[in-house]
Amino acid sequence: MTAETTFSSLTRDEVRHLVYELNALGVALLLKEGRLGARPQAKGEPLPIEALTLLRTHKEDLLVYLTTPPADTRPCAACGRSVQWTLDPVGIWVCDCYFHPELHTWPDLGVEKKG
Repeated sequence: MTAETTFSSLTRDEVRHLVYELNALGVALLLKEGRLGARPQAKGEPLPIEALTLLRTHKEDLLVYLTTPPADTRPCAACGRSVQWTLDPVGIWVCDCYFHPELHTWPDLGVEKKG
């Protein structure tokens, strides 16, 4: 076995798409004390077999992704400041301004963007 085949070699974008795929399977990723974990998004539901397979196969790539914020430092489109990266509740890196509802319009809630 060569070094290239020892670990998966997914790019950051591929890992992000993997996180989206896991989210679509109803899985939220967790990072606890440097360890990768997962929980079903619906309480009381087990993790799907497909999700468990993806988690086991790409554990190292997911762990690196969750512990390393993106290198992108361009100004945030929503708030205009340098992006301050944080993980959202399901394991996607977002600018922390996304947690401020006054910066967004939520059509399903009828909240207007203040401006």
